[in-house]
Amino acid sequence: MFPPNIWAQFTASVNRTTNSCESFHSKLNMSFYTSHPNTYNFVDVLLQIQSETYIKFRSKSIRTEKICEKESFIREQMIKHERKEIGNFNLVKSLSFKFLRKQ
Repeated sequence: MFPPNIWAQFTASVNRTTNSCESFHSKLNMSFYTSHPNTYNFVDVLLQIQSETYIKFRSKSIRTEKICEKESFIREQMIKHERKEIGNFNLVKSLSFKFLRKQ
């Protein structure tokens, strides 16, 4: 019913999730140690998240050089893949090696 070019697109974003609601829910869940927190703790966490959100909105969108570099690399690799210069395996391989965490 819906062709893949509508719902399956490449993105050069380094976000862990594409859904803002999922991201918020994940952050909220990580803020608690129990499944049913105390009401006061719950309100404190909501106020903390609200403060962080206000700070982010008020501050200028400062993108670090590292994030810009990663997004540029992803974009280049996706363009190569779309032009059939690299295959699926090489795309995944290049992206996975780029983002390995050094321990």
